[in-house]
Amino acid sequence: MVDAHIHIARTNGHFTGEAGVKAAFKSYLALGITALRDGGDSGLTGAYARTIAEEMSIEYKTPIYALTKRGGYGGFIGKEASGISEIRGELNRLMEYKPDFIKVIQSGIVSFDSFGEISQGGFDKDELEYICSFARDKGLGVMAHCNGARNVELAVSLGVSSIEHGYFMEPEQLSELAARGVVWTPTFVPLYNFAKASCACAVGSRNA
Repeated sequence: MVDAHIHIARTNGHFTGEAGVKAAFKSYLALGITALRDGGDSGLTGAYARTIAEEMSIEYKTPIYALTKRGGYGGFIGKEASGISEIRGELNRLMEYKPDFIKVIQSGIVSFDSFGEISQGGFDKDELEYICSFARDKGLGVMAHCNGARNVELAVSLGVSSIEHGYFMEPEQLSELAARGVVWTPTFVPLYNFAKASCACAVGSRNA
């Protein structure tokens, strides 16, 4: 089996070291999951997790870390950049780690208080176009954290390989994903867990 969207660096919201990575890999193997696709982290965990995975006979793919728009969502997942010059420099630094693909944060996250609201995040058209072009030149795909119909539409039109999450896109965007062969990874379980945790906190505060 395959888990198509993980963050091996984080367990219960906290960063883990090498021992935590090994423990997580053992848990996946116990469940019969032998292939993992990571979403990256700012601590470069993927750089050594890939070696551990190989030793444990796990197929593990990682972007090492994501690119995030300066001032937007995603700092714990990757490195911030804004403008073509900064993005170019960050991508060139990333290449030193030999990523399996490029990860880009192309929107914020959904609100649990206001339906349809998405937090700040994402690159503008020229920036994302440059990232996708850079990835193609290196023979790499682009994994895009992306929510909202307009954000998904832009990301798909510029050539990303996959849409992660993809909440609040419309049938038109789904059709375009299918037409272009873009993978959609919905990640329903993490959203459910976040919502459940938020509800539990709210109940706890009322009962305190």
